[in-house]
Amino acid sequence: AETIATFFPNIDLKKADHGKFHSRYWEKLHELLDSSEKKINWVWFFFPTKDISFHRAVTLKNIFNQSSGGLQQFFLLEDFLDFRSTFKCLCLYCKIFLRGLKLRKIQDAFSFSGSKMNYFPILKEDWNSSIFGIMAIERIFQAVMFDSMARHLPIHSWGGYTWENQPWELALVSAWRRHNEKIQIIAYEHSSVRPLDLRLFMPPEIYEDSSCMACPVPDILGINGSAGIATMRDSGYPPEKLVRLEALRFFSLKGKYGLKRKPMKAKERTLLVATGIIPKEASAQLEFLNEAFHKGGLKKYEKILIKPHPGLNFTYVLANIKLVFDYDLIFGDINDYWDEVDVAYCANSTGASLEAAWLGVPVIITSAIDSMNLNPLFGFNGVEFIEKTSRLIEALEKPNIIKIPCDYFFLDENLKSWKKLLEL
Repeated sequence: AETIATFFPNIDLKKADHGKFHSRYWEKLHELLDSSEKKINWVWFFFPTKDISFHRAVTLKNIFNQSSGGLQQFFLLEDFLDFRSTFKCLCLYCKIFLRGLKLRKIQDAFSFSGSKMNYFPILKEDWNSSIFGIMAIERIFQAVMFDSMARHLPIHSWGGYTWENQPWELALVSAWRRHNEKIQIIAYEHSSVRPLDLRLFMPPEIYEDSSCMACPVPDILGINGSAGIATMRDSGYPPEKLVRLEALRFFSLKGKYGLKRKPMKAKERTLLVATGIIPKEASAQLEFLNEAFHKGGLKKYEKILIKPHPGLNFTYVLANIKLVFDYDLIFGDINDYWDEVDVAYCANSTGASLEAAWLGVPVIITSAIDSMNLNPLFGFNGVEFIEKTSRLIEALEKPNIIKIPCDYFFLDENLKSWKKLLEL
């Protein structure tokens, strides 16, 4: 069998009610795998959402396993945590904690050569969390669980996963390397390559290191669009490791390039507010809208739809900010709402702005809040990131359509690139 490690849930809930697993991250690949009758082990990297708790995830896992006919098996990463693994985690934490105590003088190294300015006070909280705190504990447990997973789920040809270049991915790739020497490890960039998302990029020499201490990297990185491939190549990523793959999550956009473009109404407009996953960013985005309302910026808008990010605790956000305008909360697939939307107001970190631009819907995007600009449209002509209420009011009055290339996503419905890569 082959193994795919993926975020969970973000699934089709209607299909789940009928015992069918369908991830929004992999979309059309499900049909391809089903028709191939290849045995697949799905390992879920769970994060809680409004719709699915961990208890519900366990129930769904059991239902999917019963209805899959044995061709596909489903696991939560936590399934690979037993008493022995827990004890191993505790031992590793104690070992790292003691080593960390011996690194007290490391703070002197937080300076550039020839400079007396020390950055340790700024990075102290991150350092302590990574060595002694919750981040250290989380990463240790993830590494041990992935190691157990790799031992219990041998792979025939390939292992795949959703790529964001996050720390847990290093643990996954490292575990696969230890226990499956001859497999091909495939990372799939499931969303978009954001030019200032520095997590995605590493110094080119890292990819050239073949020592036993080398940073774990995949054999193949699949990119789903022309702009993404160009950005990764420019960053120094080895071109021989980059593969053009169809954009599985975005086939709902197939044949709809510019299709939602329409004359702007003089009044009775509908505004779609798409938040990101970061509570502080969502609060700032909505506070901007509050201020715009007080200054008459929403007078041409009859309806406001707020779509929280699936991973955002929106109840917490609403507990800390009182919205002064009428709105409707919406959930589920954003594609169900584009027909009624006149303008999209998007958080900096959400990819919804990219979909709106592709469809021809005017987009307003907030500036980054205490972070790098993580918007996928950064660098495109005519894109402005709103940081003042006055500019938001002007943008609401005369919203702008952002033009992106029609090959931004690879959308071959036959999935030729996926078939070739996976030998299906």
